[in-house]
Amino acid sequence: MKSSYQNCKTIWTQKKTRFCYHGFTLLEVLITLIILSVGLLGLASIQSLGLSHSNNSHFRNIATIQANAMADSIRANRAGYEDGHYNDIQSSNNYTNPNCISTTTGCTAQQLANYDAFIWLQNLSFELPQGEGSVLRNGNEYTITVSWSEKDHKADADGNNAGQLKVNTQSHSIVIKP
Repeated sequence: MKSSYQNCKTIWTQKKTRFCYHGFTLLEVLITLIILSVGLLGLASIQSLGLSHSNNSHFRNIATIQANAMADSIRANRAGYEDGHYNDIQSSNNYTNPNCISTTTGCTAQQLANYDAFIWLQNLSFELPQGEGSVLRNGNEYTITVSWSEKDHKADADGNNAGQLKVNTQSHSIVIKP
């Protein structure tokens, strides 16, 4: 017959009593759960931060594409930029669709410039959070700027407000010579 103490560690006390421990104690399980939960919270935080940075990167990509789209529109309408119709495009100006694209007569250079500004600013407002744009002419150069709001988890220069969500305005500018 086997003794019930064969698979146990034997601890002899001063009274020569034999103790046998089986399994984990409740304290060991609680400590393991605390360590595991802190690790999982850290992973969730890293995942959230990664998604935020991915989203901000997506907005920068859209801003670059939209700035280049306006540059292509300016280059495509040579008469429009030579006559100065692209000289001062601002989001605050109210551009309307001239409705000349689908007609058989076509658009004048000014109408095409207005259509380009209308579509471009509309795309910026739909694709970017608080998206705005501007085109300014300085001599032979056009500066095309796209701005938008971006969420940021960084602390300020003094290290204050760490981990708090801030909304910053970002911008992307290109300079072209058509």
